[in-house]
Amino acid sequence: MKVKDHLVSQETYEVIPWGSGSIRQTLPVPDNLTKYYASSDYVSHSDRKKGLMEWVYAQAKRFHLKWKLGIIGKHSKPGVRLLDFGAGTGDFVGAAQVKGYNAVGVEPGKKARDIAATKGVELQANTEALSDQRFDVITLWHVLEHIPNWEKALQEFHAMLSDAGILVLALPNFESCDAHYYKEFWAAYDVPRHLWHFSPAAIDEHIVPIGFQKAGMKRMWLDAFYVSWLSERHKGKSFAGLRGICVGLWSNFKSVFSGQASSMIYILQKQPLN
Repeated sequence: MKVKDHLVSQETYEVIPWGSGSIRQTLPVPDNLTKYYASSDYVSHSDRKKGLMEWVYAQAKRFHLKWKLGIIGKHSKPGVRLLDFGAGTGDFVGAAQVKGYNAVGVEPGKKARDIAATKGVELQANTEALSDQRFDVITLWHVLEHIPNWEKALQEFHAMLSDAGILVLALPNFESCDAHYYKEFWAAYDVPRHLWHFSPAAIDEHIVPIGFQKAGMKRMWLDAFYVSWLSERHKGKSFAGLRGICVGLWSNFKSVFSGQASSMIYILQKQPLN
C-alpha cells in the first residue's frame, strides 16, 4: 500500500511484504533519515507537553515506565546490567536506575541525548563503547522498526547478552484490528521513520531463529488509543480523540480473542547458537 509521511515531509512511500509476509518493508529508504526525525512533533525525542496530544503521551509514558519495569522484574531482578537501546530522552534508563538496575542507554539522536543529560541521565551515541560488555537485559521499546539492518542488530544484541539473558522488544503490529481498520492512515506505519513492520508471526519465523526462545508476550493496551487518535488526525476527522478512543476500545476488545493487539511486547531469552 502507499502510505504518506504525515509528520514531516508529506512524501508517499510504499509498504510491501518482505520474506514470508509476516514482515513488511518501507520503500524507498531515504538516503538521509536524520531529517525525518527533525520535528518538534516527534514527541518521543522532544519531551514537549504543550498540546493535549503531548500531555496524553506524557501521562501514558509515566504509566508505561512502571509497567515495563514490572514486566522485566518477572524475568530478572534489580542489580543486573540492563541496556536500553534507542533510549530517547532517557526516562526508562533513569527509572531503571532508581529501581536498582545497573542501567545504561544508547540513543543516536543528539537532541534526545541532550534532553536526557538535563535529567542526569548520560546516554551513549552508539554501542561501540559497550561492545565488550555483557548485559542481562537489553530492551528496545519501539526501536527495532527504525533500524535499517535489524537482523544484524539482533545478532549483535545476542552477542552482548549474558548467558540466558533476555531481549525485550516492543513493536507495532500491522495485523491488529486498528491497523486493518485504518489501512494506509494507520499512524504506526510512521513512514519513513519505521523502515520495518512486524506481526507476531515474524517473531517465530525470523527472530527466534537468530538465537532466542520466546519467554513471554504482552499486549500494550494504551497504544491502541494513542495510535487510533493519531490515525483519525491523519484522516482529517473531527472529534479525533473521541473517535480514537472508540476504535482503541474496539481494537483492544478484539485482541482478547485474536491475540493481535495494536502493539506487542515480546520477551525473548538468549539461546546458544548451534
